[in-house]
Amino acid sequence: MKKLISLTLVLVFLLSGCVTKQQTAKSYNDKVHPYVLRFADAVALASSTSRGALSGPVQELQKIKRETDALSIPECAVLVHQLFLDAMDSTISGFLSYMSNDDESIVAAYIAAATQSLKEYNVAREYICE
Repeated sequence: MKKLISLTLVLVFLLSGCVTKQQTAKSYNDKVHPYVLRFADAVALASSTSRGALSGPVQELQKIKRETDALSIPECAVLVHQLFLDAMDSTISGFLSYMSNDDESIVAAYIAAATQSLKEYNVAREYICE
């Protein structure tokens, strides 16, 4: 569970502030940032929830992911957006794996994948539409 809390901190740290040079990139970041914050808040809540009570928080994570996936994204930001969606998927899979009592190494692998996708997203969004 400590790894899930660490993911929350990484999410907030890596995704705070959206600064780009071009208007299209700014528009993308302005559109997505509220979902980033909602997802980070939902991860924080899920991270502090007992295994048996995770169903509701995980459903909320899935809802935010679906809403984020449905956003209209500029063509030049599609790959960057996919990195965020990948991070969301890995995070949700990590919680589902934890709920299923999977081996800790499996849960850790999902969290590591989510963290890696978030790092790549954070770097890539600096170069949106360049």
